[in-house]
Amino acid sequence: MMIHAGSTTVIGAHFLKKPAFQYGDQNVKEGEWWSRAASPISHVSPHAKTIDELLSLIRKRKLGRSNADKKALEALVKGRYGLMDGKATDRAAELINEFEGQFKYCWPEPTEDYQQITYVRKASSVLTEVMCGICKHKYAIVNDSWLKKLQIHLNLPNEIKAPFGDFCPWCSSRIIRT
Repeated sequence: MMIHAGSTTVIGAHFLKKPAFQYGDQNVKEGEWWSRAASPISHVSPHAKTIDELLSLIRKRKLGRSNADKKALEALVKGRYGLMDGKATDRAAELINEFEGQFKYCWPEPTEDYQQITYVRKASSVLTEVMCGICKHKYAIVNDSWLKKLQIHLNLPNEIKAPFGDFCPWCSSRIIRT
């Protein structure tokens, strides 16, 4: 048997003649058409609102038989998932082919910042490049913000401070230009 919270895997369980019971409903969310409480997937199996109710439903189950609501399954076959005739992939391919050349593949911009101490998106988050005003050599200064992140990452009790002054590593001049 299967216990689910409004999962689409319940369809497979019923096709395999396995009883399934719903406890909770992942489809009840605000504002999305697929997540209405009236969603057919949330009505396929007997629904329990409490653990006692779920245990009662399980005790009454009949092994080797699906306990699916026939009308809810029919609504899924004809509605939300399209016609279940084994040709959904072909229909999807035809729709995709209509867009040929109208878009290009690209990876979406991440909404999360996955920078780490040793892997950063831009070197400028760790280093600031400067040029010596005397010898004109370029060099980099480690950013205080990165040192602070390093301190937190290493769980050090004291703030990391640069051990030397702010001078050019080429000529030792203190005159810099960013």
